[in-house]
Amino acid sequence: MAVMRAVDLFRDRRSHPVAQRIWHMFSPADSRLLHHAPRSFDGRALGAAIAWLATSLVGLGGACLAAQAPSPASWLLRWMGGLLCAYGFVEALWSGTTGLYRLAGFTTPVLHDNPVASRSVRQLWGERWSRPVNIWIHANVFKPCVRRGFPRAGLVAGFLTSAVLHAYAIFVGIGAGMALVMLAYFFVQGLLVLLERPLGVQRWSGVAAHAWVLTVMVLTSPLFVEPFLQCVGIPPSGR
Repeated sequence: MAVMRAVDLFRDRRSHPVAQRIWHMFSPADSRLLHHAPRSFDGRALGAAIAWLATSLVGLGGACLAAQAPSPASWLLRWMGGLLCAYGFVEALWSGTTGLYRLAGFTTPVLHDNPVASRSVRQLWGERWSRPVNIWIHANVFKPCVRRGFPRAGLVAGFLTSAVLHAYAIFVGIGAGMALVMLAYFFVQGLLVLLERPLGVQRWSGVAAHAWVLTVMVLTSPLFVEPFLQCVGIPPSGR
């Protein structure tokens, strides 16, 4: 996040007070996307944070207990539990952040835009998933490439940027092996996005398009989940 904020400040040619630059640098949410609001206690955000944290812990517990199941069921339980844990943790973190910002007198942007409604992998990543991060990638990676006449290169660069940010966190935590697995996840996602045009996914029926997105996301999720689980200290069974 600090790297992303530093890029913002470097590319912004306007002059800002030191306090405003420090606020932007260390704000968990992009300070430019915050809006002033009356200070209040956001019970809904707190409740959501607790519910999603509980969901994440259930998934974590399932991933831990998966080692007791016979193979290959153990891997399936491990990855499904890890997927639930990762998704729940992100939601809990953002809900808690939303509540804290509301106490300080700010509203935060929406994290996701109903991702289950996605009709393509491209729409999922480009329009519905992690809106604050997507806005940053669009402004700092994709848009500059489009201005130079390379939209597809911008798409690839956007995925590469996201891949590097995630893989670096894994590399610091547990080394290069799982970092490469995380890179492979984003590489596959990029290939799926490029594959959707020749497949004509945009012309499919709603049911078929939703089934496509759900299927490929679940099938490729182990490439993301396994590095995540090992990074939080849950090694595969037998290790």
